Amino acid sequence: MNRMPPNNMPRQRSDGLRYYMELVTLVITGPTVLSVYVFAGWSLTASIGLTNSFTWSAGPLSNWMIWLILALLFNVVAARSNRQTKFGD
Repeated sequence: MNRMPPNNMPRQRSDGLRYYMELVTLVITGPTVLSVYVFAGWSLTASIGLTNSFTWSAGPLSNWMIWLILALLFNVVAARSNRQTKFGD
């Protein structure tokens, strides 16, 4: 009985779709993380008084610490997904 090892199995169409979805997700995460860091900085400068206003003047999104936590969380998630995705293989 001639069996193929799992690593040499022919690629299915869903594997190609998964590859492109992971690639698109990886490309989108960079600007998303950067923009959340920018919102954190903008909110901090508005709290200090260096800028006149911030988009959210009241509520939980007006706090710069929330934006910083969100940015760090997105950064960790993006780094983990980048590590798990193997585009060079």
